[in-house]
Amino acid sequence: MRLLIGIILCAELSAQDVTFVTLTPHGVPKVHEGAARARRRLSPCSTFKIPNSLIGLETGVTPTPEHVFQFDEKKHRTEFWIDAWSKDLDLRTAFKLSAVWYYRELAAKVGPGNMKAFVDRFGYGNRDTSGGAAPFWLRSTLRISAVEQVEFLDRLFRNEFGLTPRHVAAVESFMLQDKQEGRELYYKTGACTDLQAGPEVWMVGFVQSGQDRTYFAMNAGAPTLDEILPKRIELALERLRRGGLWR
Repeated sequence: MRLLIGIILCAELSAQDVTFVTLTPHGVPKVHEGAARARRRLSPCSTFKIPNSLIGLETGVTPTPEHVFQFDEKKHRTEFWIDAWSKDLDLRTAFKLSAVWYYRELAAKVGPGNMKAFVDRFGYGNRDTSGGAAPFWLRSTLRISAVEQVEFLDRLFRNEFGLTPRHVAAVESFMLQDKQEGRELYYKTGACTDLQAGPEVWMVGFVQSGQDRTYFAMNAGAPTLDEILPKRIELALERLRRGGLWR
């Protein structure tokens, strides 16, 4: 029975429009699945919280991971809402909770000019931040492919961008999600409805095994978010297991 359930689950997960890409440091991206989707630029959704956190730290808008923004019900609440967001949050917690209001506040304080300068510096996707407070990383103007996601992570954590090392280390620590048998799994998820491609989910990050590191990006689309939102982590984990990167 367990085998049958496993087969059914794998079939359900494989039925989505999925791309999966990996990259070892200084390497060349390897597309394991979904070649066409791998290079298609899509909204980064909440995976943009990785660069957004660094921009906040580098500009001093959030001087430390413990920097708190005060929650304002009237100002910050949006149509999509999670109850855990309804409180004062620091940067580290906002990242873990994927609190949209915190990062919109952060981006507003950074300002459009500084934000654009950092996105250009990072060479992040199409570099288009013109969507402003929409915000531009959620179903708006900024777009990035799965291949570009792993390339960005590689350059970021090798600090090719000349950022403050403690800031890079802090954001890396935000991403740690699991440990097993000497391996560590770091990632950030994302979900939104891309204006061109429709509902999509992301999981981007890396697996650390001793001195070896492998970056990965999984993106999946479906007719509705309800079909893929609950599966986004398992979609990525299944592919990490297939590649022998996770158990």
